[in-house]
Amino acid sequence: MKKAIVISFYESGNLGDIELSSCIDKLVEAKGYNILKYNFTTCKRIVKTKDPKQITLLNAVGKKKISLFKNIFRKLIGDKYYELLIWKFKIEKNWSNNEEFKSDLSNSDVVIFAGGNMIMDLSITWPYIIKKYIDLISHYDKSFYFMYVGVGPLKYRESIKILKKSFKNVKGISVRDEISKQIASKFVDEEKIKLTVDPVFLNGIEKISRIKSIIPLQIGICVLGSMCFNNKQDFNVYLKGVERLIKLLIKKKNTNIILFSTELMDYESISIVNDNIKSDNVKVEHISSIDELVMLYDRINFLVGGRMHSMILAQNRLLPFLGIQWQNKILGFGKVTNSEYKMFSMKEFSKNTEKVCEIIFNESTDLHMLSNMQKKNLELKYTVFKGNLL
Repeated sequence: MKKAIVISFYESGNLGDIELSSCIDKLVEAKGYNILKYNFTTCKRIVKTKDPKQITLLNAVGKKKISLFKNIFRKLIGDKYYELLIWKFKIEKNWSNNEEFKSDLSNSDVVIFAGGNMIMDLSITWPYIIKKYIDLISHYDKSFYFMYVGVGPLKYRESIKILKKSFKNVKGISVRDEISKQIASKFVDEEKIKLTVDPVFLNGIEKISRIKSIIPLQIGICVLGSMCFNNKQDFNVYLKGVERLIKLLIKKKNTNIILFSTELMDYESISIVNDNIKSDNVKVEHISSIDELVMLYDRINFLVGGRMHSMILAQNRLLPFLGIQWQNKILGFGKVTNSEYKMFSMKEFSKNTEKVCEIIFNESTDLHMLSNMQKKNLELKYTVFKGNLL
């Protein structure tokens, strides 16, 4: 049987990344490949996927160990140059000595980079990581693809320059939305780009089992963490908007609110909102698996997103939702699911609380809208298979 190395986000604290990686594995295996899994950011061979909660706790401990000197040094030279120095003198050296990856590479037929916002430079080292991988792949003369990836943002000229050179010999790239396609065309030939959707859409249900008529209404809010915002001011504006929405939902219809996230690092923000509201109508649920998320979604009427995969999984479960444009990929998701009209900018979300409430109340029991979501799930499944370039 043919062998493939799949490079994805296997050691993420984000449930969306974990589910996405699982779907990609199935798509590659369906093409007749035995797969070897490597975590994208560390080039570490994955034998067994860890519990996201365990990964997040390990990350948190690691951050606390950063010395005062390192924090001062980072502030002096800036995050960009600090990350590049760490890459150059620590991570890159470890990669150069990664004999396990080299051995697996020499015995594999193809390499697949897959899933998530892999091609971006919010973390400045990621284009360098991609370059390092491709340099090794080229040394062993192996074919490689990028599949089901999000592209952007790319803020730095050197990122485009690095990617343009690295993608010269890519066999193909499938991207999950039109915005990603536009950005990818800056560094790869357009004939090599295939438009698809996120592979997690494979799990969409196609039958409306019931219209949720739970009284009082149960509304889930996937709260975003501070890492999703450019600065503290934007983050605080967002939190105040969430708090205003909760108060209005409770005032109008005595609504019950469940705060949660699909990214375990976001629970710090959830604690802030919960402490500020102090209401018996508001509860926090700690979600640490896809199964727990599905059980939550089957108990609520509506989702306020949130992380992108919180909304993808809502679409999959035929749960009405709206979203907040904290990154361009949310706009791309809105276009894919015909939900652009309810993907609010930060300003709109903060100022138009009445309009947000109106959408929640109107769509919570809208059977016609659920029927449209059902049809969209069938279409999205077909589009996922088009993105498998193997």
